[in-house]
Amino acid sequence: MFNKYLTILILIGTIFMHSNSMENKKNTKKLKAAYTRDITSLYKGSYRPFILSLPQKTIDSVENQPDQLKELFEKNHIQIIKFSPSKSDYWQDALKTLQKKNKPSKETELVDFKKLALLHRAAINILISFLPGPEIVLDEINYIEKKKRPLQRLFTYAKLKQIIEEKNLAHVHLPNKIIAIRTSNNSFVTSEDAEKILNEIIILTAYKTSSDISLKLADDSKDYSLVVFAERKRNYDGPFNKKARKELKKLIKEAPFDVGHGNIFVDENGDAIIIDTEYKGEPAKITLTKLEERYF
Repeated sequence: MFNKYLTILILIGTIFMHSNSMENKKNTKKLKAAYTRDITSLYKGSYRPFILSLPQKTIDSVENQPDQLKELFEKNHIQIIKFSPSKSDYWQDALKTLQKKNKPSKETELVDFKKLALLHRAAINILISFLPGPEIVLDEINYIEKKKRPLQRLFTYAKLKQIIEEKNLAHVHLPNKIIAIRTSNNSFVTSEDAEKILNEIIILTAYKTSSDISLKLADDSKDYSLVVFAERKRNYDGPFNKKARKELKKLIKEAPFDVGHGNIFVDENGDAIIIDTEYKGEPAKITLTKLEERYF
């Protein structure tokens, strides 16, 4: 009798463990899908702004009191730039803009306040992943400071890295990149403090055009600045090996990036090293043509 009960308990335990395992796999799959979705949005948003699109219910709720739209912006921590919101008719005009049915291009994403909050959180988490560990020493011999559009380039870098890992592109490499927070006194804060500061200086900005309200992520602070360092790499100037050529094409088909002259190095084995990670909105077909003309 005892053996019978023991068998039943083992069977129940096995079913329970299998159920938990299946649930964990589902959760992992959901998290992975969410990360892929967010990093893709941030990658595309590094070139084209997000377009604010609110549910009809929200628009109806502020239709007769457009100043409440201003309160919604403030509540969702969106900083307004490049227009004069002090004008009495501005928010009425902004409301009319939101009432239009936007038709986004393939590279433009319509977002509401909830989606913006998720993207803002995802952006900060990605940036935190670039903070250096205690073993990293930033020196001019091994690292070079990158000054052009560093925030946008980091999101492109993160997207390329995601695809390289998922597709196992072993012959395409990215140099190590690190971010640091520099104070107005030209000193750097610790990684622990930097994590807290990132939550303060990475903001959402909004500006109005004739057809929409556009939004972008930016780093903004009088006391701190976001600095990006990239690992120095040598260019061996030789031809790419066959596998590197094939994998570069595969990467570009998934996530086009700027293949300007000098943006891709060749290492000692003929592998590719992507030095500059910038997305300029060009489709894969055009980028592949430029890759053939400039590098193959």
